[in-house]
Amino acid sequence: MAVFAAIFLFNMLLMSGEVAGKELDGHQFYPTPKVIENYKSRRRVLTSTQNETRIAFVNNILRAFIQRDAQERVLVFAKGKNVENMIIMDSVDGNLSTIFKVRAFIEVLPVLLRNTPIYRKFKNSEIPPFFDLAKMNGFKTVTFTDGDKYSFRFILK
Repeated sequence: MAVFAAIFLFNMLLMSGEVAGKELDGHQFYPTPKVIENYKSRRRVLTSTQNETRIAFVNNILRAFIQRDAQERVLVFAKGKNVENMIIMDSVDGNLSTIFKVRAFIEVLPVLLRNTPIYRKFKNSEIPPFFDLAKMNGFKTVTFTDGDKYSFRFILK
């Protein structure tokens, strides 16, 4: 629980938009993306979506990984003026080191997260892809990175 509290506070600090008077941008966390892809969502942004909704979505993802002691160890946070850019950082070397591993990870995310509050709202046959849920919560981009050599960005349209 202490780990979750520390991560939550770290996310809140990042999402405040400024640290020591300097605006945070993604390149403090990852190199320039090698791959940028557009994703056409089948869902619309929910009208009730706001910064707090996106923060809760990110924290629920993080909590799911911490609670299940997942083999896929990742850090998840949001950034940007309106908290509209999600960053998923690999904390184990090599887990998400290629675009193919990232795509496979994206496909299994709904299974890994099915017990989170956002996924519990859907019946198993109706569970939307991860990017659709991110879009519904108002995210505009999702970037996967190791924080060192690679990053892959998906623009949600």
